[in-house]
Amino acid sequence: MRDTLENDEQKVGADIVKRALSYPLKLIAKNAGVNGSVVTEKVLSNDNPKFGYNAATGKYEDLMAAGIIDPTKVVRCCLEHAASVAKTFLTSDVVVVDIKEPEVCARRQSYGQLRVWVLKIKSNNGFKIQDPALNNHPE
Repeated sequence: MRDTLENDEQKVGADIVKRALSYPLKLIAKNAGVNGSVVTEKVLSNDNPKFGYNAATGKYEDLMAAGIIDPTKVVRCCLEHAASVAKTFLTSDVVVVDIKEPEVCARRQSYGQLRVWVLKIKSNNGFKIQDPALNNHPE
């Protein structure tokens, strides 16, 4: 692709983008204990866009078939839903959440009672947490 660009400035820009896009792969390989530059060169030398390095197994394989890369639609839908939930949360006046009580001792077999807390959002004072079980509600 670099050879099809019109001028040297575009070629420099393409090189910058190529280095930036290869950095996460180098970092993943380094964290897996292998040479990131070697992994990047091997992946880039393959013409298959699905070919990559599986850091969990240490193998080079088809990442779509291995389930490492999700289809674009799945990732896009997840981001859209996460943004929608965040927007709903940020525009709410009151949010009710369940907070699991910590276990008292290690011998206890049950998982404890869930306690409901009401989180009131005030724009001028920040957050105020109230425990409905208490008569006095702390500020």
